[in-house]
Amino acid sequence: MPSLLSLTIGFGTAEIPIATFVLSRLRHLHLRSGAAWALQFLHTLESPDMESMSFLPLGQAWPDGAARGIADVVASRWARTLRAFTLTADRIHDVAALAACPHVARFALRVRTPPGGAFDIDAFVGIGRKGAGLSSLSLPPTAGIELASLSRFAALWPALAFLKLNLINLAPVPSLATTSVLSHGLKHLVFHSAAPRQEGDTRRLAHHLDRLFPRLDSVRDGGHAGEESVPTGPACLPGVSESGGIGIVHPPWATVLEEVFRCQDARRLGG
Repeated sequence: MPSLLSLTIGFGTAEIPIATFVLSRLRHLHLRSGAAWALQFLHTLESPDMESMSFLPLGQAWPDGAARGIADVVASRWARTLRAFTLTADRIHDVAALAACPHVARFALRVRTPPGGAFDIDAFVGIGRKGAGLSSLSLPPTAGIELASLSRFAALWPALAFLKLNLINLAPVPSLATTSVLSHGLKHLVFHSAAPRQEGDTRRLAHHLDRLFPRLDSVRDGGHAGEESVPTGPACLPGVSESGGIGIVHPPWATVLEEVFRCQDARRLGG
């Protein structure tokens, strides 16, 4: 298969001998496999011009350090040609090497923090400064992100279309006078956290979200924290999970979304 340009392997990788593959022209690789097999495959891959790569666990989560090993190999061999990348990582430091890939236009990352583990938002933002093409980001429930930090996400990642996070410290909502309407294209916001219950808080939060992300199509609950899917396409619609199944939309977040739509309507009418 030396002329093969695209390869997807989603099951049974433990039974496929690495020697089966002779790939010198491959451009697109998508693996759902065990970590050891994925690393071994990367070390034997001969193609010098990889453009898109996706690595997801098969069955159980990868052992500690596996994602970092994959990110290190990818960054060291294909930083010049890589354009799109998807990876499930245990900690943000596991993907630090990806900052060396300057041409990535599409970048999907799901970060998992073990129970009791710390999520370093400043370290993540530092890495993200070199990843302006980040299009999809899922942060774990243990990574509490303050409402005031959302503006940093909007400024750093203008290509972000999907964002999943645990929003904390909803009050006070930043003043509307100090929050200008951005041109950000984010479409889907998914929260691990509960929505505000008071009508006034709901309205203020919705207006703040509208100013940061004026093109929102959905704001919803993230379902249970054990989700392992990574959003890769336009299936993330209101009430639909990233994997295409029906999601859980709790009334409070639906109320926030309704208020966001009112803001959009008012802006279109010049109000």
